Amino acid sequence: MRLRPVPEMGVCLAYTPGQPALHRLNTASWLIVSLCDGRSVEDIASAYREALAGNAGTDEAFRQGLEELLALGIIRRVTPPAVA
Repeated sequence: MRLRPVPEMGVCLAYTPGQPALHRLNTASWLIVSLCDGRSVEDIASAYREALAGNAGTDEAFRQGLEELLALGIIRRVTPPAVA
């Protein structure tokens, strides 16, 4: 997956080579993608709510954005390694 931020337009373009497509992410979706850096979903949701107070920062908006990004193949769930 390739990301190309276009801050002057308030969007980020995401290219998914596995399922070739170009997606235009709004600022909320762009934020979710940028927070997917190995944190838990709970930590991502907390940072999302903190950054986007108000209607855009609701749990429902986060869940919807996360599910859409997963469905588009822009992000994927990763299972943490088992602790020995």
